Amino acid sequence: MARGEDTDGEIEEQSPQTALFWEDASVDPVEIAFPKDVGYTLRHYRTDTDENGNEVEEAVFLAHEGTLHLFRSAEGLVEFLRSGAPHDLTTVDGWAEIVEKVTPADIVPDSEDRYELDLVVENLRGGADVWDPDLVIGAGEIARDLGFALGLREVLVSLEPGSPLDALDEGIRAEGFLARRRLRKISAEQVAIGWRTMIGKLATATEWHD
Repeated sequence: MARGEDTDGEIEEQSPQTALFWEDASVDPVEIAFPKDVGYTLRHYRTDTDENGNEVEEAVFLAHEGTLHLFRSAEGLVEFLRSGAPHDLTTVDGWAEIVEKVTPADIVPDSEDRYELDLVVENLRGGADVWDPDLVIGAGEIARDLGFALGLREVLVSLEPGSPLDALDEGIRAEGFLARRRLRKISAEQVAIGWRTMIGKLATATEWHD
């Protein structure tokens, strides 16, 4: 069942019990839709200190040596966790207990942790009047997280301040007449091509599992 759908074809919502389980674990199940497939992974935010001594949050995924593990089924993800295969989340506090308790029924992302990269390029090609802020902003957030976590320099460069995709992100977040006017000056074709290239980079750093 694609995109976290239940047997009736509706998007499955995260139950209060599941939300509490992941809150206690400081880990979140994430669903990412690429153009050719949809899969689950896990993400944790750890606190680190940057070169200026400031505390920053960094994303860590169910990944290993720069490759993201993405699972077509919740069962496959849980089986992988219990296999003892190496990955970047093993340093999370209480990880052994998380693995012991988690079940496929717990692999239900919150609505804010579902990312539709498969829809971004088509939406951007339609021009500023039809751009979907939630879709584009969410895609930018997961791309930045993956870029840092997997060490994908080309993805990070595509999103750095001053880039066309960063201008798109800033413009689509802004409100008011002047903001909408600036947004219409952004080339739909340029940002669509930029996003298509970036999605390709993310896809090549992904290992799919059933």
